[in-house]
Amino acid sequence: MTSLRCFFLGLGAAGLLLCPGVKADTYRWVDQQGNVHYSDQLPPEQATRPREKLNAQTRKKELIEGAKTPEQLAREKQLKQLRAEQERLLEEQRDRDLSLLRTYRSEDDLVLALQGKIKMIDSQIKLTASNRQRQEEILLGQQQRAAAIERQGQSIPKNLLDSMETTRRQKASYQDQITNLEAEKQAITVRFTKDIARFKALKSGQKEMGLSLAKREPLLAQEKSTADGNLLSAIACSIGTVCDRAWELTKAYVKDHATTPLITETERILQTANPVEDRDIALTVTRIAGKTEDILFLDVRCRSSSLGEELCAGAQVKEIRAGFRQYLEAGLKNPSGEASHGP
Repeated sequence: MTSLRCFFLGLGAAGLLLCPGVKADTYRWVDQQGNVHYSDQLPPEQATRPREKLNAQTRKKELIEGAKTPEQLAREKQLKQLRAEQERLLEEQRDRDLSLLRTYRSEDDLVLALQGKIKMIDSQIKLTASNRQRQEEILLGQQQRAAAIERQGQSIPKNLLDSMETTRRQKASYQDQITNLEAEKQAITVRFTKDIARFKALKSGQKEMGLSLAKREPLLAQEKSTADGNLLSAIACSIGTVCDRAWELTKAYVKDHATTPLITETERILQTANPVEDRDIALTVTRIAGKTEDILFLDVRCRSSSLGEELCAGAQVKEIRAGFRQYLEAGLKNPSGEASHGP
């Protein structure tokens, strides 16, 4: 009788509340203002937006995507490509960091390794310079013989002219080798200088750096687009001084707006530590290389929690995204001074 009674009562909305074991699904969504809502009825204006369906009986959560326009699909494709390239750059940096920590025990080890490589190259330069000097002496002797022949009013033999040309080419080849070795020495010095600085940063910030070496699993803020349809946090800049200036401005912006410390600072990556608290906002900017333009891509990360999700969907993060473009544009228009900090 109880089951039959529940069947008839179930025909009305009130019956769902009176019958034990009969429960309606609940929808959860975040509106454009960042407010979180729960209801068993989904407003029509939310039909095109992502939402979650919470099954009261099984406690399972199902993510339902809203209907997407062609522009939204194109934006999502671009965003996917940018994030894939960003992850590739971050993965490469993690590999270099791990290799650095596994290869060297201290800063002194790095300095000794640098000195060893420089010493080896200097030895090669010395040997090559000796070979070049020998060719120069041979060429001088050949030129003296040629001059003596000319003073006697005779033509210089072809085999002597050929030998002189061969000696000149060999001398030039040794000089090119020396130039390349000097460039290699300079490149090694620059690389080791950066490695030493990175090693010191890794060691001094061991706790925060450990987060950068682990797999990232924080909540990502939803990306928005500008009025012209471009991604809000993907900014193109001309390769060269313009992009270099934009990258310097980006460093200042990240330091001003992230709540977690900056743990990675390279020519291509600016990354703060992963969010730990619900109120934390972590920023990652990658400089993605192109043929004529680089793209500066800002990603905002929050903690994987309900409060973190609300933060990433809220006004503060939206202002950070919008302010990034505004800050760079203002700074590039005024190269002699700093841009205003914006939102």
